[in-house]
Amino acid sequence: MVAKLKAFAVLENDQTVWDNTHPNLFPDVKPGINVFGAEYDYEIRTDIQGAPELTANRLDGSFGAACVGRYDSGSDWGTAGVGRVLEATVSGIAHVRVAMPYNWQWSIRTSGGFDAYTMGQCKVVVQDHETGAVLGPEGVRTTLFWECKSDDDGGAEDSDITWAPDMECSISLMAGQVFDVCFMAHVSNSQSGGEHLFGESFADGQLSLRAPWFVVQIGT
Repeated sequence: MVAKLKAFAVLENDQTVWDNTHPNLFPDVKPGINVFGAEYDYEIRTDIQGAPELTANRLDGSFGAACVGRYDSGSDWGTAGVGRVLEATVSGIAHVRVAMPYNWQWSIRTSGGFDAYTMGQCKVVVQDHETGAVLGPEGVRTTLFWECKSDDDGGAEDSDITWAPDMECSISLMAGQVFDVCFMAHVSNSQSGGEHLFGESFADGQLSLRAPWFVVQIGT
């Protein structure tokens, strides 16, 4: 999902080349509780279909995805987020915890036999920096905010903070292992038709979050 990164705060299209003779610049994860905050190392904009609106700011940890409703047939989706590169100083099971303020809203209108669908979720992913492989035993956690289809004509909105235990990842690390912690928002919409005399199809979904800080706890 996230391309292999270099050691510095790498952004899209950065051509910096890592020289292994340089000092290690990755923040260390030491035994006990480690707190990391913005700024993040990179921004994520991926998994794009159609014309989603994706925002990410590595400086303050905010990110979001929106698929603006349109009276037309087709699908739109996309993922946006931020990520941090860390290095374990000891081997053991690590727990990644985060509480993220969020805002979301969705709406659907259908008639005349047309269909519409909208979904929004956030995800925490912890993966090996070199290979991109998701770390086990539980390197991915997802919270679904909404998933609605034509039968749910109407809309809803909410603002709150994600409950940290719902987003907690547990991963096995080796001393010296470099890994990425990513926080992401994903929104997906689809509509089967446009606006006609005999019916309509419309779906709209927006999700924004912020990860001002997170915790990595590891024991020997």
